[in-house]
Amino acid sequence: MVRDDRFEAVAAIGSTFLHALTLSEQPVAPVDARTIASGPEGSASHRLASVIAKAGEADATVLPLADESAQTAAEALRSGTAESAVMFAVPGRVDLVDLLASTDDITLVNADGWWQSPARLVLPVMREAQINGDTYPGIDRPIRTLSTQLILFGPAASDRFVIGQQGPNAFFDEPRPLQDRNIEAINRNLGLHAAVDPYLRRAAALTPQVNIRDDRINPYPGRAILMIVILAYLVWAGWLLARPEPRQKRR
Repeated sequence: MVRDDRFEAVAAIGSTFLHALTLSEQPVAPVDARTIASGPEGSASHRLASVIAKAGEADATVLPLADESAQTAAEALRSGTAESAVMFAVPGRVDLVDLLASTDDITLVNADGWWQSPARLVLPVMREAQINGDTYPGIDRPIRTLSTQLILFGPAASDRFVIGQQGPNAFFDEPRPLQDRNIEAINRNLGLHAAVDPYLRRAAALTPQVNIRDDRINPYPGRAILMIVILAYLVWAGWLLARPEPRQKRR
């Protein structure tokens, strides 16, 4: 995976989790499957399934489906054309809940067994995650999986100096980056949310502002006066120690 620096991350708006479906009677994890069903070619789940197929020990093939719905994935598992199906979804997605509530021949399995050192280098934006046991009907155990952030992207800021109005209301032939105040407003209105993954190119407004104060110049007059008094006392005390003893006058 190569980062596209033409775009920059504006805000993290949520997370999507990897779901691995399989038959309940003969559960097969994606890394052990010989055929992995995924979404259409070019989709995130199809690209991920291709990585899993290369990471597993079995000579697996990827079966792209017509769509990324849970029902389409279940049909591929029941027909025997795939042993496991992968899809990205927000936990509790309606079609997954309806599928697992209406049948007991489809279940979820752990989907993180393939994410080892080589795969982590290929997919650096993935993170270890867990689907709680009470998220789906019939799943009473936590499911180990992976997650990735849902990111709001915008055109990346140019390194060259640009004079003129910027932002969504500006009239340019090419899209312009959002202004810092707009990016700050978006993140402020999202409330408490995760920070953008450090692997991604982030907008400049998301970089923490560090206030470096130069303590070599004392900005407080009272402290300066106190320091002068202390130094004067030390000079006076040193002079008392170093001065010669006065001679006593003879009578």
